[in-house]
Amino acid sequence: MRYDDAMPKRIGLYFVSHHGQTHAIAERIGQRLANYRHDVTITDLESDPRIPPGVHEFDIVLIGAPLYIRRYPRAVTRFLRAHRTQLMRHPSTGFFSVSLTAARSTIAAHIESLGPLRELLSDIDWTPEWIASFGGAIRYRGYDPLTRLIMRRIASSNGGPTDTSRDHDLTNWDEVVSFADHLHDDVLDSPFRSRAISLPARSLDRLMPVFEQRTTARLTIPATPDEIRLGLEQMRPTDMPLGRLLANIRTIGRPQPDLPFPEITRQFGAVMITTGAESHEVIGGLVGRFWQRDFGIARLRDESEFIAFEEPGYTKVVTDFWFDDARDDGTVVRTETRIHSLGADAQTRFGRYWLALSPGIRLYMRSVLHGIRRAVSRRRLTRPRSEG
Repeated sequence: MRYDDAMPKRIGLYFVSHHGQTHAIAERIGQRLANYRHDVTITDLESDPRIPPGVHEFDIVLIGAPLYIRRYPRAVTRFLRAHRTQLMRHPSTGFFSVSLTAARSTIAAHIESLGPLRELLSDIDWTPEWIASFGGAIRYRGYDPLTRLIMRRIASSNGGPTDTSRDHDLTNWDEVVSFADHLHDDVLDSPFRSRAISLPARSLDRLMPVFEQRTTARLTIPATPDEIRLGLEQMRPTDMPLGRLLANIRTIGRPQPDLPFPEITRQFGAVMITTGAESHEVIGGLVGRFWQRDFGIARLRDESEFIAFEEPGYTKVVTDFWFDDARDDGTVVRTETRIHSLGADAQTRFGRYWLALSPGIRLYMRSVLHGIRRAVSRRRLTRPRSEG
């Protein structure tokens, strides 16, 4: 939609900038959007002493932050956590990251730069509509001696500029302008649309956007995503001894069958849920009255029945294994479980159950991740030479 057909919008642009480059990018985006006669309000979340305007005041909300040693500033994470519910309900939101990794302008570097961004969005449990990863800058002349030394070493290890006598602007400003233009034009097939990027929470947001309990865990496994999938499919209780012990305690000594993990979960009553275009993801859904001795499992035939199930007195659980973030040292395997109880009685009963057993459930899910790693290693040791 071009400007002639568009109504001016109120745009809130929040940012944090420690050395000035994220501020400069925010200003460039804001100016570009203002040229289209949008009403742009730019807020520094760290330096502005005023209370920031609420996200509900704007038609579009953008948030930008620099990445330092794979971490984003606390001011940004605090703001995201404080406004997560509003951001989830907001019709148009975006996040842009600024890092030296993204400055390398290669596909591999772009994918690498998205790793910490994915982790941030996963931890916050927020999926914005627009996502961008821009190269930053190295401002050697403005750093103190220690920071200058650290930044020079980081730049050297990443093939960046090491001349400390001057500053280096590594931002692709044409890309910054394109981001603003695509946002204004509402370009459906824009590479800045978040749906163009694999994100761990997307499927869960579709299946269970509202929930009362949530637990997450992650582990980097030295394997490819395809090996992770095979490990998950072939994992057995012996690969996760702590998880097997915890399951036996909960089932009062009834041993788990010596079957692959997915088959055990299916026999227990879980249904597998398709994930569309996400190939490196496995999701299962389960409905029951878990506070009962026999778990009170509602036997469902398929994912459509799981999604449609709304009978009061039951609790719905959806668990996701996401392993699309491949790096040089392996693949980040992330699991998230969301829980939603149907009706006040079920919420009360499951709330008590969760209070008592959630520490063990969290340990169990971590044990599953380590079990995947063991299954991958076992498969490598036992597979025929012809597969190697």
